[in-house]
Amino acid sequence: MLPPELDSSPHISQPGPAGTKVSRRAETRCLLPALNRVKEKGRRTVCQNNLRQLGLALNLYADEHNQYPTCFRWLPAGRGAADPKGSAVSLWNALILPYLANNSEVFNCPSFPPFFRWTTDPSALGYLYPTNIEGNRPFCYAINANGVSIANWGLVKATPLNADTVTRQPSEIRTPSDMIAIGDEMIGTTNSAPCNWVKLTGWGVFHGVYVQSALDSSGPVRIGMVHSQGANMVFPDGHVEWKRWWKWVEFSDAAARRWNYDNEPHPEMWGK
Repeated sequence: MLPPELDSSPHISQPGPAGTKVSRRAETRCLLPALNRVKEKGRRTVCQNNLRQLGLALNLYADEHNQYPTCFRWLPAGRGAADPKGSAVSLWNALILPYLANNSEVFNCPSFPPFFRWTTDPSALGYLYPTNIEGNRPFCYAINANGVSIANWGLVKATPLNADTVTRQPSEIRTPSDMIAIGDEMIGTTNSAPCNWVKLTGWGVFHGVYVQSALDSSGPVRIGMVHSQGANMVFPDGHVEWKRWWKWVEFSDAAARRWNYDNEPHPEMWGK
């Protein structure tokens, strides 16, 4: 064997322990984004399955009662509501719960923070389960009550104060395959806690999705964005779609008409 200084044959260097650790860390960093995408795709699929079940329960209720479930009840100021404008209690989730074999897990999207889970704890004003989604109780899903504005363009057709909303009959929905029914909530999908988690328009209900955003006057407020900057929505005909959040609420006829029972865009209400 030739001495090392005279040996011209190729050699493969073997990394030592330190080099091996560095190499493995680099490989892990490269793999993490792909792993996270796979995990999120799985969570998105669970959410879509949840929404299919919620859509089915919504239709079972509507078939039996010949109208969609009451969406919410306004609580006027002076009844214990923290905000002077009052608060709202979400009711639709409680009304369709029996059509889901009372399985509240269906209302929990795995992509939301854990404190969005529907628990049996009473609300801040003492509302008991299953009507405890009120005040500062975050919730994963919301129903399309009002359409593009705070007016009654969605599943709700009248909103009396301190009384249950009056909802539409299935026959009033002009295009069931092109109207949003239930989907990922529109705000509060991070670990920040604006206003101590008090959503002034009430959790569990889409309100004023085409109101101008305080962050961007040229666009609407943000819809749910927990699924890779996007949201899942179920329609009255039972199908589920995913889109980037800005596609759900862009100022266009095609996007806006999907929020309204008459399948018209109503641009006169955009940004109001």
